Amino acid sequence: DTLTLLEKSRATSSGEFWFGATMGHADIMVACALRFLREAHAGLFDPAVFPQLEALSQRCEATEPFHAFVQPLIPPS
Repeated sequence: DTLTLLEKSRATSSGEFWFGATMGHADIMVACALRFLREAHAGLFDPAVFPQLEALSQRCEATEPFHAFVQPLIPPS
């Protein structure tokens, strides 16, 4: 499955972010996708099963740009 492949890929990365010391598009995309999974489909992402992805997501979410632009999910009613 996709999360398993991403977890394996992230585990082989030696940098703080996917491609080194600087956050890039891949890091932002994964962090945003995981936030969506948590908010829209609770239970589909288990941080204990994907610790590398969880750590990356938390690292991204801790940055000022994420704090400045985060928008909570408002599902259709």
